[in-house]
Amino acid sequence: MDNLTRAFQILEDRREMEPRALVGFSGGKDSLACLDMAVKVYGVKNVVPFIMEFMPGLRITDEMTKPALARYGFKELKKYPAEAFFGNYKDGYYGWENRSKQEIPNVTRKSIMKMIATENKISTIIMGIKSCDSSLIRNAVKRNLMYGGSLYPIYDWKTEHVLAYLKMKNIEIPKQYYDGFRGVTIADEDILYLHRHYPDDLEKIEQFFPFIKAIVFKYERYNLQKKIRKV
Repeated sequence: MDNLTRAFQILEDRREMEPRALVGFSGGKDSLACLDMAVKVYGVKNVVPFIMEFMPGLRITDEMTKPALARYGFKELKKYPAEAFFGNYKDGYYGWENRSKQEIPNVTRKSIMKMIATENKISTIIMGIKSCDSSLIRNAVKRNLMYGGSLYPIYDWKTEHVLAYLKMKNIEIPKQYYDGFRGVTIADEDILYLHRHYPDDLEKIEQFFPFIKAIVFKYERYNLQKKIRKV
């Protein structure tokens, strides 16, 4: 059984258990592939796309997700917080102090996903996670730290498989990804990208991480070049 057949089989088997599904959608290539497959298996009316965003109200999020949502006729992308924001803020990254903020509770991806499932009354959550992704995410999946209803149809795919699928289906990848942008985080390359292309979004993030532009200063002051990540 090839990767594509296996991916559709995973979704079809799950559909027999539950007729509706949530799909994590960031606008990136992996989530684009999963959304397309979910629509084909479940039908648009039975698919609920959502995003776990670093911070609400960012322009880049809308620009990366709206074209694909319009392609399928989705009128809404449900938005939820990402665990990264809570962890970064609690640990004092780019903040006024180096001490951890003990009063802030630990927020895990599993707890957020359980909340999403409960709120929407859908236990199936389709995610575009691959085994070649970051070791943190990969190990979390292997240790079953994700929400129990999570489904990973492209887990065994490589990047070239995803790109081939999108090309076959004539699905366009957002231009931000060709520039090396992978999502809103406080990693150097993402901060620099927002500074250059979405300064209004970086200003919103700066409200919670007041020294975040120190990264921008470092690269501009010393004329450093950050290698662009490839799609």
